[in-house]
Amino acid sequence: MIPIENNSWDYVQRLIEREINSAFKLKETMEEKLREDVKTLEKRVETLEKKHQDLIDNIRIFMANEGKYDYLFSLDEIVEEAEKEDHA
Repeated sequence: MIPIENNSWDYVQRLIEREINSAFKLKETMEEKLREDVKTLEKRVETLEKKHQDLIDNIRIFMANEGKYDYLFSLDEIVEEAEKEDHA
C-alpha cells in the first residue's frame, strides 16, 4: 500500500508541471503572435513607403510641368465663354 503522503506529493508535482508547461505554451503562443504582428507592420511600412515615394514622384512631375500648360484656359474662363455663347 502506498502512503497517502506520497500520492498527495505526486498530485501536487503533476499540477506544478502542468502549470509550467502551460506557461511555456502561452509564452510560445505570445511569441508567435508578436512575430505575426511584426510581419504585418513591416508590410504596412513597405506599403506606406511605396505610396510616399509615388506621391513624391507625382509632385516632382507636377513641379517639372508647372509652366508648360499656361496656354490652357482656366475653369472660370471656360464658364465665361459658355455664358457668352448662351446669351448670344
